[in-house]
Amino acid sequence: MPKITGNWEGTIEVPNQNLPITVKFQGQEGANSIPVQGIRDFPLSSINFGDPSLHFENEHSKSTAYF
Repeated sequence: MPKITGNWEGTIEVPNQNLPITVKFQGQEGANSIPVQGIRDFPLSSINFGDPSLHFENEHSKSTAYF
């Protein structure tokens, strides 16, 4: 399985605003930060990378994000 490594920055589009997000990956581990919501280095789970698709889940809220 391919692994993803590095720091990625972007935005999440939500109604009436875009939230800046940073995601850090190292192998099969990662964490995300959304500074305007006070979220810093929340662990990710279920990281699946198959270029060009990326799927991960946030362990805290069990929300899912697709990139």
